[in-house]
Amino acid sequence: MLQHVIDICNKYNIERSICGEAGSNPEMVKLLVKQVIRSVSCNMDAVYKIREAVSLIEKEQRL
Repeated sequence: MLQHVIDICNKYNIERSICGEAGSNPEMVKLLVKQVIRSVSCNMDAVYKIREAVSLIEKEQRL
């Protein structure tokens, strides 16, 4: 269901962002970034690992 919502937002150029527990899970964030999610909210204790996860995915996408 989440993928469907992301696809519709992408189709109509609607801003995509995620807030909640998913934003604190590095594996979930990797999937979301691959689906063109550009804004992620996470818990303070997860900021470093989420930044690292996003950085790795963005580097992979540039190759």
